[in-house]
Amino acid sequence: MSRALSVVLAVCCVLSMGIAGLPTTDTPSSADRAAPASPATCSVDDPNVGCVENGSNYLSLNGSDVITVSANDSSLDVATAVATDVSATSARLTRESIAAAYETAPRDSRRAVIEGFESDLRNATDDLRDRERATLRAYNDGRLSGEEYLKELAEIDAKADRLWSVGDFINVRYGGQTAETLADLYGLRGGPVRNRLAQVYAGDRSSLRVHVTTTDSGFALGAFVDDRIGPAFASETYLGDVRRRSSGPDRYDGNAGRALNRLGELYPWVFSARDASVSGKPDVYRATRTHSQGSTVVFLDGQSGRVFAEHSTASLDRTPTVYTNETNVSSGLTVSLGRTHRGGPLNVTVTDISGQRVPATVTVNGRQVGQTGDDGMLWTVTPYRANLVVTAEHRGETVTIIRYGGN
Repeated sequence: MSRALSVVLAVCCVLSMGIAGLPTTDTPSSADRAAPASPATCSVDDPNVGCVENGSNYLSLNGSDVITVSANDSSLDVATAVATDVSATSARLTRESIAAAYETAPRDSRRAVIEGFESDLRNATDDLRDRERATLRAYNDGRLSGEEYLKELAEIDAKADRLWSVGDFINVRYGGQTAETLADLYGLRGGPVRNRLAQVYAGDRSSLRVHVTTTDSGFALGAFVDDRIGPAFASETYLGDVRRRSSGPDRYDGNAGRALNRLGELYPWVFSARDASVSGKPDVYRATRTHSQGSTVVFLDGQSGRVFAEHSTASLDRTPTVYTNETNVSSGLTVSLGRTHRGGPLNVTVTDISGQRVPATVTVNGRQVGQTGDDGMLWTVTPYRANLVVTAEHRGETVTIIRYGGN
């Protein structure tokens, strides 16, 4: 398991190395400016939503806020299985215990019984949120390894699912008032990455490499998986400060249609379609849609009108991608980059002078991310930093490609 801070190489230092094909000034060439997303034509007013032409927009961490970047191989061998009872609530907060307490209570006391369970649910949710924040701090401070952090996230997800089930049960069966608590649980429940992690920890899946990027209040998880749509990139992004700092009334007043209109502004390619669905709790709306490039689930904060979480699965074959090449003239070694967007999939392919793909060690922004293997290809994650420096080494020969800015 490797864990390192993302290091952006200074352009002046890279220039002194005489990299093949690099422009002689600090001004990007026209090829450098090519990008899969086009900020110049993007009218999205959420600072963390990036634009993609002919595809789904995406939720992004702020590159300047990134604290850690790592890739972690999780398996049953390196992490104890997340037992179902470990992440469960206390025996008091179960459907069975709630139903039993309600049925045995005098009729004039039953409302108080439900209110007691609602209070317990609220407290358990607050405790879980505190645990999520403490876990992130511990990981950023180096007190938790990447494997330990992912296991904690998986356990938090499992417990949040349990709490959600209890809250929904109270609402539906007893007319409870847990909607606000359920809204807060949205940010604690996992998506396609943590769902697969749970399968690993349960022994239902052999292993999973998870790419983790964190800030002081949020995180992004990414994994390359086999999905119903074929090879895909599963991702989860969470911005804790968006919900934490929002205040005031719900600007959509509980109206799911108005919330969907807002999401159509932020994700026009995805949520302007008629088959998009949205559901809401007080101040929080969840919209989902399956589309030709995969699936997108977005969580909208009703007070600020900003997105605070996103879960997506994107087909590697269908996601809009820009390809660029760089060749070391003396060795004939060529590296080809297939770029999507910040935090999205990045394809690195290395070929020799004859055009044959070759195995190579790949470094991205100063951090070794893996090897291309015999097929000469590696999938990794695009850094959140503005500039991208990729170096490939094969049999002592290297080639470096630099791309500036972009989405």
